[in-house]
Amino acid sequence: VNTFGELEIIRGLKLRSSIGVNYRNSGTERFVPTGVFSARGVGLAAKGSGQSYDWLNENTLTYDNTFNGIHAINFTGGFTAQYWHNKSFNASIVNLTTNLLEANSFGVGTAGNPSSNFSDHSLASYFARANYRLMDKYLLTLTMRADGSSRFGQNDKWGYFPSIAGAWAISKENFMKDVNWISNLKLRASWGVSGNQEIPNDAYQTVVSQVNGVVNITRYGNPDLKWESTKQTDIGLDLDILENHLSFTADYYNKKT
Repeated sequence: VNTFGELEIIRGLKLRSSIGVNYRNSGTERFVPTGVFSARGVGLAAKGSGQSYDWLNENTLTYDNTFNGIHAINFTGGFTAQYWHNKSFNASIVNLTTNLLEANSFGVGTAGNPSSNFSDHSLASYFARANYRLMDKYLLTLTMRADGSSRFGQNDKWGYFPSIAGAWAISKENFMKDVNWISNLKLRASWGVSGNQEIPNDAYQTVVSQVNGVVNITRYGNPDLKWESTKQTDIGLDLDILENHLSFTADYYNKKT
């Protein structure tokens, strides 16, 4: 299910809000009669269920306008929230005394080892992006993101990711008017940081297990576990010649994760 609403507050200023929900529910049943060779005379009845859902809410404010015919401004800012939920359960019975109840034989046999699973995590993000264009010759983009994930501990739950990019359309300058064989010549430069949260849920927490009354630590927690970040600097040149029949692109970049 997805729905959205949009409101134009004033000319060029729009507010948009949307929400989407995915829901999945499943159930399984398995029955192996005692007379089947693979059941080795004991039979099997098993049931399982699973449920998962996630939702995404996005809220953005966008402003787009042009001033004096040469200054073009576009701004987008907003907030998003996401949540994921999963749970499942499985149980089985062996040593069936009757086959009449089939997969519902849980009262006429020996219980196996039931299992269950549960996980959830959430993500909240604030973001802003501003684009400025002067006479279609000079372009500047500024971006800032702040992302908070439940997968990290309290010390470093939030990550901050800025970026800046600019371009100069050299071919649109007056001194290039007589250079007819060049269709497009543009110089680009950018620097930015992006984040990655793809680690197991609650990886910052210590996990323990108990076997025969003995408690063991299976994973040591780390409250300083934080976002992975990738910084990249890029400088590029685009050149189109002979009425765009031949194109060249050159880039230098330095990327560190």
